[in-house]
Amino acid sequence: MNIFETFLIALGLSMDSLAIAIAYGVMPQKHRLINALRCGLCFGLMQMIMPLIGWLAGTQLRQVIEGVDHWVAFIILMLIGLKMISDSRQTNENVHKKRNFRVTTLLCLGLATSIDALAVGIGLAFLQINIITTALVIGGVTLLVSFAGVLIGGVAGIYAEKKVTLMGGLILIFIGLKILLEHTLY
Repeated sequence: MNIFETFLIALGLSMDSLAIAIAYGVMPQKHRLINALRCGLCFGLMQMIMPLIGWLAGTQLRQVIEGVDHWVAFIILMLIGLKMISDSRQTNENVHKKRNFRVTTLLCLGLATSIDALAVGIGLAFLQINIITTALVIGGVTLLVSFAGVLIGGVAGIYAEKKVTLMGGLILIFIGLKILLEHTLY
């Protein structure tokens, strides 16, 4: 997996965080830049940790399912992508009603939006990758995307929220298909 593919996975995984960050940015705030940084750090940290945990779990299963690893990665990415597409068709009223996100709330939201990163980490355990670099890229991209999302939310509002979640789901499905095709056609 090259750096571009790693970046695409990171971008796809960060779309849930971006959607929440945009919703957070829509709320009236006095210190938008500080809140954007807090949001980015919390979401980025969780998105960095979860693939590491998933990778550790996946490496324990590696020998058991090594012959079908590409199918595992494909199915995991496909299911996560489809869930994100489904989520893009729904609204989360609780996020929009909340007026103040504390760090603990942001970390909980970061955990909730990084469950897919845990599953991706399991899938990545079956590929020959440097998980530390991959986790850092995923966390860094999520930090930047979430930071920007809070700022965008202040300007663009909730209209873009569903579209970015849909885009993230499509990106993950594309990566899953690519992994499957690379292993079955070559």
